[in-house]
Amino acid sequence: MLLVSAGDSPDPALIKVDGQEKEQIWVCTTRSAVPDFAPGTTAVNGYQLLPLLADRDVHVATSPQVQAQDMMLSGELAIVHSAPDVTDELRSEAQQRPGSWIAVPDRMYQGQSRDKIPEHAFVGEYWVDETGTVTSQYRINSKYRPSPLTLGFPKPVSALEHVLHLYETGYVSADALLVVLSDNDFALVAESDGVASIFPFGGKKVLVAASGVGYVPDFAKRVNKVNLAALEPLLAEADLVIDLGARHQTQIAGSVLLRELERRRTAQRHAPNQPRGARPDAAPALPADPIDPHERFVGSVLAGAVGDALGYSIEFHDIGTIRQEHGDAGLTAPVLRDGVARISDDTQMMLFTLEGLIRAHVARRMNPVDNDPVPEVQHAYQRWFHTQNQPWPQAGGPYAQRLQQPDGWLITNHGLFAARAPGSTCMSALARFAQTHQHATPQHAINDSKGCGGVMRAAPVAVWSGDPAEVFYAAVGTAALTHSHPSGYLSAGVLAVIVHQLIRDVPLPEAVRIARELLLRWRGHEEQLQILDKAVELAKRGPVSPEELKDALGQGWVGEEALAIGLYAVLATDNLRDALLLSVNHSGDSDSTGIVAGNIGGALYGTRAIPQEWLNTLELREVVETLAKDALAEFSPGPPSDQAWLRRYPAW
Repeated sequence: MLLVSAGDSPDPALIKVDGQEKEQIWVCTTRSAVPDFAPGTTAVNGYQLLPLLADRDVHVATSPQVQAQDMMLSGELAIVHSAPDVTDELRSEAQQRPGSWIAVPDRMYQGQSRDKIPEHAFVGEYWVDETGTVTSQYRINSKYRPSPLTLGFPKPVSALEHVLHLYETGYVSADALLVVLSDNDFALVAESDGVASIFPFGGKKVLVAASGVGYVPDFAKRVNKVNLAALEPLLAEADLVIDLGARHQTQIAGSVLLRELERRRTAQRHAPNQPRGARPDAAPALPADPIDPHERFVGSVLAGAVGDALGYSIEFHDIGTIRQEHGDAGLTAPVLRDGVARISDDTQMMLFTLEGLIRAHVARRMNPVDNDPVPEVQHAYQRWFHTQNQPWPQAGGPYAQRLQQPDGWLITNHGLFAARAPGSTCMSALARFAQTHQHATPQHAINDSKGCGGVMRAAPVAVWSGDPAEVFYAAVGTAALTHSHPSGYLSAGVLAVIVHQLIRDVPLPEAVRIARELLLRWRGHEEQLQILDKAVELAKRGPVSPEELKDALGQGWVGEEALAIGLYAVLATDNLRDALLLSVNHSGDSDSTGIVAGNIGGALYGTRAIPQEWLNTLELREVVETLAKDALAEFSPGPPSDQAWLRRYPAW
């Protein structure tokens, strides 16, 4: 189908028709059916349209003259009817996962382990109720790419054809295609005398190749069996089209192929004994798609937990001890206990912060009295306090007077009932609230603590509002519940705004600038401002030694230092793995600096950048990821409102 697009952009043109309540997306069954008013068109399949249809209808144009023959489809119904069948295998798995979303894999991945299935290979998710039954509530995966099997591609008969199928459907990158193209012979259309034929095609000159006999075009006078190197003299003037007319037809620029040939020659010079086809510098197999806000937010939460787990095992060690136990490079991977990388109280409190935000948003939907999530976050912190060996009647304070037991889904995850070196300031502040029922605020101080317990849990507040000033205010309010020194709560505001901006694809230096400007509006900002600027300057030198880091930015035990070290680690590196390792290998509060670096780096690089082997061993990984995705569902334009959701996230 052809999607009527917005000019040069592949995005759909959103068309408003008089008398119609919803915007329309137009698709055309043939090129001749494209209306005169269309700014442009983009080829799409039905699955690609689904994420666009939540609040829109589809106008299917079949003729440019006779609109009476056109069809109108309800976008909502299209989504419902696209829902995959619920299999016995899915029902069986749902029994083990009550009260959660369960994703349905593409047909190509059915029967495979879920941790090996890429996110874009899940069609969508069904809600599983508390009895373990798959319900009719379904939401699509906006990243889903239908596989060649789902789209009905013919069974490939060669390695090249197989990769062409995967490339066309977005399952491998152009880099992977180039590798296979370089390592396999293929058929090239030639003249009767054997000279390669060059054709005009789409305003360019092209060579026409076929991955197999079945794709040799009828107009071919002769076919030569060639490899990519044999085409090098022709690629300066012509592109290569493979399997002309097939659904997986692919056109590759000659300049790209020339670069690939040169790269392979360079690699062979440096590694003459390397096996054919091996690529020491190969790019990831998945296409480098833009990172969308959802991936950035989930990445921030997950990478924060990974950074926390990485640093937790060395939290109270100086750098000398770390080197003695792990080598001169320091810690290079999570320390596992019983095969698991344990999280600390930092991740626990980050999760309860996020749960409080979700429940606050549910409450505001039911009764929009204000835009302050602090009461619900306080309630969430009292639930966390209960998990730290505190009986609910004593931990719950005013909430225990209304509930015999704490409510909601998060508290049912027994893995959270573990004391992982909880901060004394947080514990004493929550005990005080349980007795007095009085919220602490920046104006109503309860201590003079600027410990890092306020900032290490603040990143999820980024989801609260589209306005960075509101995010800063909310993060300050949640941190001030336990930490009353300005550096204890202003650091939380800065972190939340940095993450807020990164989620929206704002470059990191600009995100820091925006957070800095908001910081200047608050009293007592001088200490936080000074070390924030020092972190930015230090990062310009790249990674420094742990000893120099300590002298410049401290040890991370207090809020402004934890933020500075975490931010510095991301600014001074160019990938998430290095940022996390840099953030924890020092003589200080490694889990808190690790969670801050993970929050920032995860929002910058997305979930795809988290080392898979670290993610696979993360304690409570599924809880962390599920909660982050639930937050995205709640803060979406159409949040769930069924009774199961309200039991999962009760509104008071």
